[in-house]
Amino acid sequence: MFYKSLLLVFAFCTTVTSSARKFKSKHLPDYISPCHTGDPNLSKCAIIQGNKAIPQVLKGDPNFKLLSFNPFKLEKMDFTANRNLELHLRNLKIFGLDTTEMIDANMNLKERHISIKFLTRSLKLTMNYNIKGQLLFLPISGEGPTTFQFDECTFDYSFNYDLVTKSDGKLYIGNIRPAVTFKIPKAKFHFENLFNGNKELGDNINRVLNENPQEIIAEFGILIKEIINIVATSIFESYLTVVPFEEIFI
Repeated sequence: MFYKSLLLVFAFCTTVTSSARKFKSKHLPDYISPCHTGDPNLSKCAIIQGNKAIPQVLKGDPNFKLLSFNPFKLEKMDFTANRNLELHLRNLKIFGLDTTEMIDANMNLKERHISIKFLTRSLKLTMNYNIKGQLLFLPISGEGPTTFQFDECTFDYSFNYDLVTKSDGKLYIGNIRPAVTFKIPKAKFHFENLFNGNKELGDNINRVLNENPQEIIAEFGILIKEIINIVATSIFESYLTVVPFEEIFI
C-alpha cells in the first residue's frame, strides 16, 4: 500500500514539475501596448490600443500559438436548436473579421471583470451543412454548401477572471469565464441542395429564410454565440494567460 502511495506521490510531483517546466512566460508583443491601471481613462486606452492591435492579431502570431484569422477556420460544429431541428456543420470558414473594431470597453479590474463591444461591418460564413427537422415551423432537410452573410454586427464579449500565481511567482489572468450577446441587423442565408436538390422547394425555403432573417438569427442564436465565444476567447487566452498581469496593466 505504501509502495503504491509512494508511486502516486512521485507521479503527482513529476506531473507538477513537468507542467512547471513547460510553462514559459511571454512579454507583450510590440504591436500591443499596455494601459496604466491608474489612468482615469483606462477603458478609452483599451479601445485605442485594442484597435491598433487588431490588424496584427488577426494575421496570427506563432509565438502565441495563433493561426491567421483571415479566414478563421473551424472543423465542425453540431447544433440542436430545439427538439425538431438538428444542424451539423463541417469545414467552417469565417471571412471578414478584419472589418472588426472595438467601439466600447469597460475595464473593471477591481471586480476582475472586462467587457468589450465590437462592431464587425461584414461577416461571411461558408461551410458544409447537414440539416433535418423544422425551421420556422416548415420542414427542412438537405446537405451541401451553405453561406451566411451578416452585416453591421455588434458583439458584446465580457468575462470574469481570476488572478493566478504561476511557477515564476507572477500573477496571470486565468480561469476566464466568458459571456456573449450580439445584434445582427442584416443577414442573408443560402442553403444549396435542399430536399435532395429539389430546386423549387429549395428556392422557396431560402426565400422564406431571407424574408424572416431575425427569426432565423434567433433560432441559430446559440450557434452564433458559440462561434463568437470560440473566436474571442481563443485570442484573449492566448495573450492574457501567458503575459504577466503587471505587463498588461502597468
